[in-house]
Amino acid sequence: MKKAQPYLRFLEMASAINRSSAWMVLHPVEQKILEFIALAEYQDRELPVKDLTSLHELGSPAMLHARVHALREKGWIVLQAADDARRKHVRLSRSALKHFSRLGECVERALRKQAA
Repeated sequence: MKKAQPYLRFLEMASAINRSSAWMVLHPVEQKILEFIALAEYQDRELPVKDLTSLHELGSPAMLHARVHALREKGWIVLQAADDARRKHVRLSRSALKHFSRLGECVERALRKQAA
């Protein structure tokens, strides 16, 4: 169980952050979409809306499109026009970036406690 302690500390801290933010009111599919977008940004990949709506493991394209629209209205993502005006790329909003930064700080604190 000792090797699991940093991860469990992270979960504890992340849970507190998630409860204190608008994250908890998001549908689990919306949370997965945000995580997918965050990974794409971390990997420095542009992410067209079409790529999100083709994540069949999360739901139908129509449902995923509705979730993307809802995330935009809730302020978690922004849509940017691509070279082709018919296509849009998805990016995390400032508030979403702040949320993921706070989770990153939780990881760092959990690892520091392990080292201490």
